[in-house]
Amino acid sequence: MSKETATTLVNQFVLNPSTPSQWPKIERIDLGTGLLARIEDPNRIDQAGTPLCGPSAMVRSLAISNPDAYAQAAIDLYSKGSSRIGTLDVKAGNELKRAPVPSNTNPADWLMLGSVRDTSNWFLSPAGWFQNNFAGVTLPMTIEKWFRSAGYTKVINDTSLLGGDIPSVKSMCAKRARLFRGWILCGHADRHESSKGFESKRRDFPLS
Repeated sequence: MSKETATTLVNQFVLNPSTPSQWPKIERIDLGTGLLARIEDPNRIDQAGTPLCGPSAMVRSLAISNPDAYAQAAIDLYSKGSSRIGTLDVKAGNELKRAPVPSNTNPADWLMLGSVRDTSNWFLSPAGWFQNNFAGVTLPMTIEKWFRSAGYTKVINDTSLLGGDIPSVKSMCAKRARLFRGWILCGHADRHESSKGFESKRRDFPLS
């Protein structure tokens, strides 16, 4: 689980012209370039103009803690249309795979974030109706489930669907974090966009 082995995986993927593609609107070289940049710096993972901030929290955490799994998931999604992260089965729907990448969104982020979101959509696709907005938002309980399925064992979901001040939420999470060592999931949501402001951070604190 290192940046070096993840980089090797991506380079092998990019240099293999026989790799099949399930995403006709994404070029293999563009995906590979985006993945390499995000393996080097996971903070590049960005939902941009899409409402995929919920998946962004989980995928960024994965790229930090297990870059190999991040790289392999993206490669599998591109070549097979599905992947497995821990016990989380990620599968992109046909509508998402055929959709053009939104402007100002990196192909690596569209493929990964859209696929994670699509996995939990039983009816709407983030690439489909309502111009990505309605089907792209994520409830906090869904994000928590993703983290646990992906293998994170210490997850705190301190969220509010009624709004709130982000600094105060961060302060609350910092206080809770003193009791734990591991992944702290915290955030807030306003009345209009149910996953706005959601974030996850890895914080290691002494147990004493």
